[in-house]
Amino acid sequence: MGAIHFRRIELVTSLNELVGYKAGMALTRDQMQEHLGGDESGVISGNDEAMLRIRSEEFDELLCRICKPLSPAFSWANENCAYGVILGC
Repeated sequence: MGAIHFRRIELVTSLNELVGYKAGMALTRDQMQEHLGGDESGVISGNDEAMLRIRSEEFDELLCRICKPLSPAFSWANENCAYGVILGC
């Protein structure tokens, strides 16, 4: 799969919009960091204007890790879940 180029604020906004769409919740950046934990939480913190290159499967993993604890509907999500499955495509 390919890579996506984001400014950090665009990444945070994209993840937050998808979480809101699927889980019906609006999360703060701090809440998203809590769900990610570890090294990956650093991806969404820092300079908002910094350019990031995220592989599409990494974006998928970030989305899964944020969504999974929010709702029992995401109990099937794991690090290998597919972006299209989450969106119901």
